[in-house]
Amino acid sequence: MNKMTLIIFMIAISAAISACSVSPQALRRTMPTLDIASPHNSELISKCIYNGWGNKHSLKSDYKPTMFGHTVSLHINDSLAHIIDISNTLQGSNAIVYSNIKTLGNEPSLKVMKECHPKVTNV
Repeated sequence: MNKMTLIIFMIAISAAISACSVSPQALRRTMPTLDIASPHNSELISKCIYNGWGNKHSLKSDYKPTMFGHTVSLHINDSLAHIIDISNTLQGSNAIVYSNIKTLGNEPSLKVMKECHPKVTNV
């Protein structure tokens, strides 16, 4: 491999790696994967998801309070996989899920999120 080919190859690899990682702001600009309501408040839902991801599946997750509720994030292989913005409402809470991975109905991280919404209603 000549030097120019090697440089182009390295640039392509770097671009492919950086394309896999996404910032929380960029992920929130994508189409939500789910938008659901719950009769439970945002703190209860966020802790349930956080504990489900961390305890049941040993996934790297984080949750924090926000001005309107809570945010839960999940990282897989050090890349942001999901962000769930959970806002408190008069009826309980509303969760908007943004995903950076192809998800199937049985995907473990989304199953945990759905389990934390026992009376899920689509919004």
